[in-house]
Amino acid sequence: MLNPARIVAIGMVGAGNLGDDLISVCLCDHLLGRWPNADLTVILSGKQQPFHYSRSDIHFFSLPRPTNLLRYANEMRQLKELIGAADLILVGGGGLIQDVHSAFNVPAWLRFASLARPGAQVWGVGLGAGPLLRRFSRFYLRRALPAFDTLQVRDNYSADLLREFGGQPEVSVDIVAGSCVERQGFKRTQVDSALGCCLRAWPGLNPEAFARAIESHVLRNSMSVRLFTFEFAVPGNTGDRDLHSSIAKTLRTNGILVEEYCYGETPIETFCSAFCSVQQAIAMRFHANILWQKLGIPVCPVTYSSKVTALYEEGGKPDAVRTLDSMGVNALSFESLKLAVPYRLPDLVAGRGSRSKGLANLASMTAAGLLFWRIVAGTCRHLLRAGTSRRLLGRS
Repeated sequence: MLNPARIVAIGMVGAGNLGDDLISVCLCDHLLGRWPNADLTVILSGKQQPFHYSRSDIHFFSLPRPTNLLRYANEMRQLKELIGAADLILVGGGGLIQDVHSAFNVPAWLRFASLARPGAQVWGVGLGAGPLLRRFSRFYLRRALPAFDTLQVRDNYSADLLREFGGQPEVSVDIVAGSCVERQGFKRTQVDSALGCCLRAWPGLNPEAFARAIESHVLRNSMSVRLFTFEFAVPGNTGDRDLHSSIAKTLRTNGILVEEYCYGETPIETFCSAFCSVQQAIAMRFHANILWQKLGIPVCPVTYSSKVTALYEEGGKPDAVRTLDSMGVNALSFESLKLAVPYRLPDLVAGRGSRSKGLANLASMTAAGLLFWRIVAGTCRHLLRAGTSRRLLGRS
C-alpha cells in the first residue's frame, strides 16, 4: 500500500473559479483522510482562495510568473525541487485537458509530470477532458499520457476521448459531486422565494432570450431573482458578470427584484447563504448544477459543454438538459438528481511499463519548448539592441 510522505497537488486552484477552488479543498480532505501524516503542498495558479482548508499545516506554492526573470528562475528551481522530492504528484481535478481557453492549456498542466523522480507516483484525478481543437494539443496529449501511473476522469465523455489517445482511464464521480461541502458553507437552512441563475458567457447565448424566460417564470410564480457569477471579475475576464448585469438591467426595468453575487467580491458567507436558499435554479456552470443538486434544489440545466450533458445523462435524466437556443421558446422545467455516490481516490496500481517513455516524451517536449522561448527571447533582445544602436547613431 502506498504511504507517501510528501504529496504535491497541482490544479487550477487560485485562478478565480469557484468550482476549481472547491475541487482543491475537497481533494485535500480526501488525501489527508487517507494519509493523515503526509506533508501536503498545493500548487496555486494565482492567489489564495476564500474557502477554508481542513488543516492549517497544508503548504501552498504559487506558480511562478515571469514578471521578474531572476525571481522567476529562482521560483522555478524551487518548484522543480518541490515536485522532485514528492512521493505522489496529483494533477487535477477539473477540466485541465482541453484547449478552448488556450492553445497551451494541455502542456501547461501535464508538463509537471516530467519533474517526478524515479519511484514517485503520478496520478491524474477527477479530470475532465475535451474538447481538443488543436493538432498540437492532441500531439502533446498522446505523448504525455504514458507518464501517468493512474488516470481518473469524471465522466464517460472524458474516458472515451483519452482512450483515443492511448490512455487507460477509470471513471469516477466529480470530486465535488462526491464530497461533503457543508463545511464550506453550502448548507440549506432556509428556502426563499427566489430563482437562482448561474450562467456562462458563451457563443450562441442570447441574453434577451434568457431574460424573457426568467421574467416569465418569476412573474408567474411571484419570485425574485439572484444571479451568481462563479469567477472573479478581473480585467479581461468579466464576461459572466457582464452577462448577468445585462440580464439584471432588463429584469429591473420590468420591476423584478434582482440581486447579484460575484465569487471573490461578495463575502463568501453571504454568497453561499444566498446560493443555498433559492427555491429553484437555472444553471449553466457545471459546479453550479452539482451544488444546487446536492442541496436538493430543482434545476433547469442549460448545456454549453459535454460535461453538463454527461452529468444528467449519467444521472438518468438526459431529457432534462436544455440547449442555448431553446431558452425563451418553452416554459422552464426543473429536475432533481440524486448525487449520492461518494468520491474515492484511485487505488494504487503498479507503474505501467511505458511510463518511462511518457516521462522521456514530456522531458523532451519541455526542453524543446524552453529552447523555442529562449530563441524568441534572444531574437527580441537582438532587435531591441539593434533598434537602440540605430537611434544612437541617428542622434550622432
